[in-house]
Amino acid sequence: MTDWIRKGFYEKLGYELYKTLPDYRTKWFVGSTATPSQLSFLMGLIKEYRFADDGRINTVVEVGTCHGISALYMLKAGTMYNKKYHQYDIEVRNSEFYGEAVRKEASPEELEHWTFLNGKTTFDIENVLSKVEPIDMIFIDGAHAHPYPLFDLIMLLPFMRKDALICLHDVEFYDCPGELGGAYIYT
Repeated sequence: MTDWIRKGFYEKLGYELYKTLPDYRTKWFVGSTATPSQLSFLMGLIKEYRFADDGRINTVVEVGTCHGISALYMLKAGTMYNKKYHQYDIEVRNSEFYGEAVRKEASPEELEHWTFLNGKTTFDIENVLSKVEPIDMIFIDGAHAHPYPLFDLIMLLPFMRKDALICLHDVEFYDCPGELGGAYIYT
């Protein structure tokens, strides 16, 4: 990990954008655990990160959408700064509740850059991503118990660029003992 990540470089860049947006966390709060710092980090990456080939983050996959708070902030950051940006959100549970914040708060133009896979898992991803650009960034925030985050990562690997960014949420989910699935990837 480089010094500029440890020092909060992307959080600072993303926070400048975060504070210009409405507080969707408060408006749509239903148990979201994404903090302003975490959302700012994701938004800063999407806005500013450049790969070694100077490519931008164009294709993002989020696993585990729930109400869509993180999805909404990422979509807004991506579409604000990148005309090629497209985001795929995967949610295993099939209900109008899931992804609702995005559907209600994103503009029609932003929604053109969003594909919601409601009632799907990463095991269905081949049917969706086989004809799109390689994934630049994944954000795994689905089932937290081992081995599900690892399964999600394994299923997405064939569709990722070789230097793709991998972000895991709730790696140490202290409120739910035994749900440290993301942490198992490290160990």
